[in-house]
Amino acid sequence: MKRRILSPAGITLTVALFASWLTLVQLRESLITPWCPAAPAQCRAEQLWAIDRIGFGGEDWRWDHLSFITQNLSGVIAISGPILLQSVRLASGALPAAGAATLLAEDLLIVLQSVALTGALKELTHDLTQRPRPFVYLDPVHRGDEPAHYTSFFSGHTSFAASALSATVFMAAARGLPLAIVNTGWIISGIITLLTAIGRILAGRHFPTDVATASVVGFLCAWGVAKFWRKNYRVGSR
Repeated sequence: MKRRILSPAGITLTVALFASWLTLVQLRESLITPWCPAAPAQCRAEQLWAIDRIGFGGEDWRWDHLSFITQNLSGVIAISGPILLQSVRLASGALPAAGAATLLAEDLLIVLQSVALTGALKELTHDLTQRPRPFVYLDPVHRGDEPAHYTSFFSGHTSFAASALSATVFMAAARGLPLAIVNTGWIISGIITLLTAIGRILAGRHFPTDVATASVVGFLCAWGVAKFWRKNYRVGSR
């Protein structure tokens, strides 16, 4: 039986993913135990992997600010991309209004499901790993007393950027855009995700392994969602 994105089942799945994500965020305070103040000897920089010492110790607010900009830009692109595509098709007469609206709704659901799945997995991983952020290792006693400071693995900013942008490029490919546009999309996606990852490291918010994992998870979530709906999510008109 052909799966339909724009259906009660597809919309219910979207709501369920977002509900799971938000529920896990709300449970963070009760599930994460700030452990560094009680065991500072177990929260030392010397215990980090060599790769995670790259960029360690810096807290540059400018990079922190940049990572928020690139994360938000990812969301803007992910929403505006489908709107622009279907608007052009509508204006050119390639699709009737109802067909363009249906395809746009499908595209946006793909993006929303990709981001929500990534967010839910990210929060679940935070609760399971409870890895201190880099700045906690600089002062475990005074900076390790907040549950939110144990959400280093993996990076939410980076995974959001990777997921939202990858979903948009998968959408572009599925809707039959020229290969040159799709490849350009992958380049832009890689640059923005990389800038976000670097920003999180240099801001002292995440380790290299946090952002590397986040990039992979975000991409795989977008790929998985697009593949799940592959029979319905393709070029066509309504």
